Amino acid sequence: EKSGGKPSVVTYNATMTALEKGLQWERALDLFDEMKHKNLPVTVVSYGSAISACEKGYQWKQCLDFLDEMTERGIQKNVIIFGTAM
Repeated sequence: EKSGGKPSVVTYNATMTALEKGLQWERALDLFDEMKHKNLPVTVVSYGSAISACEKGYQWKQCLDFLDEMTERGIQKNVIIFGTAM
């Protein structure tokens, strides 16, 4: 971002995954909210990272909300999403 460019969806997804794996699930979810607030395209990978962060933080209600949101946005769920949500 120092070069004047904006962070990409890939950058956000990678950062959320790193935060989630580092047990900083709240920060990962904050980043996910930021993506949506900035109207960046949220992908199945983005939701996967957010759902995985919910799992780490025992946020089952938020996880279910994300699954509903994916349906509302027409984002196809896959085996990885369902596996993570369980």
